[in-house]
Amino acid sequence: MGEATNDNSIFGHNLHSFVIEGLFEKNRVELVFDDQINILIGENGLGKTTILNILYYTLTRKFKNLYHLPFNRLIITFRTGLSAEILKEDIEELIDDNQLYYRSIDKHRIDRAIQNVLDDDEILFLQDNYDLRDEVTQARVNEIRKKLAYGMNFPQGQIRRYLTLKYSGKRGRINKANDLIKNELNSEILYFPTYRRIEEELHKLGALDQIELPHDDNRLIQFGMQDVNASFNLILERIKNSSIEEFSAVTGEMLSQYLEGAPSIDQDLLEKINVEILNIILERVGENITSENKLRIIELVSSKEIFDNQDYQYLLNFLTKLVKIYDNQRSLDNKIKGFGNM
Repeated sequence: MGEATNDNSIFGHNLHSFVIEGLFEKNRVELVFDDQINILIGENGLGKTTILNILYYTLTRKFKNLYHLPFNRLIITFRTGLSAEILKEDIEELIDDNQLYYRSIDKHRIDRAIQNVLDDDEILFLQDNYDLRDEVTQARVNEIRKKLAYGMNFPQGQIRRYLTLKYSGKRGRINKANDLIKNELNSEILYFPTYRRIEEELHKLGALDQIELPHDDNRLIQFGMQDVNASFNLILERIKNSSIEEFSAVTGEMLSQYLEGAPSIDQDLLEKINVEILNIILERVGENITSENKLRIIELVSSKEIFDNQDYQYLLNFLTKLVKIYDNQRSLDNKIKGFGNM
């Protein structure tokens, strides 16, 4: 065990190898983690992304997501020498909706009892030998079952049915792999493909929430820039709609103010007016204002004349309203700029 500890200090993890048999029904892939950095190299279409997806879902114990991936058998081995295997048929059994009885059992209570009442050797014995039919093995299994039933004051029949589902055959392999990975893997699994960075930024912008993907789409990478273009179109549409709503609100507010006479100008917004922000705001007005008038407004702000001359108080009030709209959308603007700088 001392040697394994030394390996952990070097590699930062306890994983030794990962084997995929029957990848696309024909290939065998073995990943040996002898270096701190491992790089997969191959032409497009060889299955690099599929390999990473299978590895990721296995290490994170998201076994149901393996269902649609093309493999026959997985073998995971740790530096301690312990290993486990998963067959594709195990995954098919795992998601079988006919296992209704399994769900009806108080499985969480029994699982807690297994960890609290049984020792590690007894748990390993159930994992490795539950399906063996010889008399000695079955006597030992019955002894462990009785100990569990007595320790948790639970009907033996229900415990027997649950243990059969948990440790027998296909489900037994899944549970053994689950427990082994949980106990042996001492590292956090992070998955950062290139497109994932794009996807994460779009999540921050709130755009991906508006894109409808199939609920069972478990792909880690959504390929193609069409998704990105569609997402940004949605963001721009959101900005457009927001601007229309904001302008409508500002129009109503200003009409109410002007009915009362000279406007009362918000001093906080007044302090935010500067040439840089004004350029952005006036650009968004587009062709609805002439270039000459844009320059005139910028000159009034730059020279401070607009702040000193009472003749411009209505224009100044309107500019503060535009600054307010800009402020409400600036966080979204900044995120888009940050995304573009990636």
